[in-house]
Amino acid sequence: MADRKYLNSIEEFYRATRPDSIEELCRDLYGLVHPRLGRPERAEGAESDSWRRSLPDLALLLYDFPEYVRQTCEESLALEDELEKHINALRALKDCPELAAFRASPACAVMRENSRGSIRKALDSGLAKDLAGLDTGLMMLEEGKLAEAAASLARQKEALRVFRERLMNEKDTVPGLPPLEVFLEYRLANTKGGSRADVLLRDPGKERWAIIELKQWTEDAMDVQIIEDEDGAKTCRVFVTPYEKDTDHPAVKVRDVYKPALRQELPEGAGIKCVVYLHDQLFDGGRLFLPLSSGISIYDGRGQHNNIMFTRMRCGSMIRQLADFFSAPARP
Repeated sequence: MADRKYLNSIEEFYRATRPDSIEELCRDLYGLVHPRLGRPERAEGAESDSWRRSLPDLALLLYDFPEYVRQTCEESLALEDELEKHINALRALKDCPELAAFRASPACAVMRENSRGSIRKALDSGLAKDLAGLDTGLMMLEEGKLAEAAASLARQKEALRVFRERLMNEKDTVPGLPPLEVFLEYRLANTKGGSRADVLLRDPGKERWAIIELKQWTEDAMDVQIIEDEDGAKTCRVFVTPYEKDTDHPAVKVRDVYKPALRQELPEGAGIKCVVYLHDQLFDGGRLFLPLSSGISIYDGRGQHNNIMFTRMRCGSMIRQLADFFSAPARP
């Protein structure tokens, strides 16, 4: 099986993604994915940036779950401190007498009207960053908006506490994975254009495989649309704002495209599990987690052990399901 980066263990995968090794790994992957462009000293492009962020994150998660939890909780605490600073600033601004006096002045009414016009102009020209700044400015002028914003951040801060509590409860209870081989950027020959799976895990003794699709997406940077054709068939498209890219829903793609394509390459009876890991999204929910009423399933079968999509909050569940999948007896 060629046209992929092979690592003979999860430990080797982990070592290859550490700071002193990640550039070499990126060069290897860049040369694999872009063979006509050669192997530059430093791999360039969006794929390389993704590899530098997503692969070290996944490797640590697979290799040392307690350490992954510890680092994630540290990041959560730092984020909570930042939220507290913003909450205090909003509350202080809310009670600022100068702001209250300005709201009552004729100049405030003029600014409100001008800002609304500027927002309409920004919408017409697609200047999202200008829109965000103007929107914040308007929030300062509207009575009660600052208090609402502070309350919203306080809810996020409490959610982070619950998030840490859940992870810490799982830190020492999630089972480790058995010895597995790792394939990176595995080219699936039986797909249109030869799509590549981000990561494949393999137990060669049992012929069990796990497809792991890595996404840096977060729900605030995408739009999800359900499209229905004339025959009533539904598809789900995802528009990712930072990349200006329209693509398939990742859970549907790994299940309905990658999994069948991989199955054609494997011996009869080989087991395959699909996973999508949103390693930049902390919590479940959001646009990618489609409700049953959407008419589109994002699960691999039925039941809680057939989830496909996982966020950081559910990273323990993901490892547990992978461990259960690989530890099950091989088919006779």
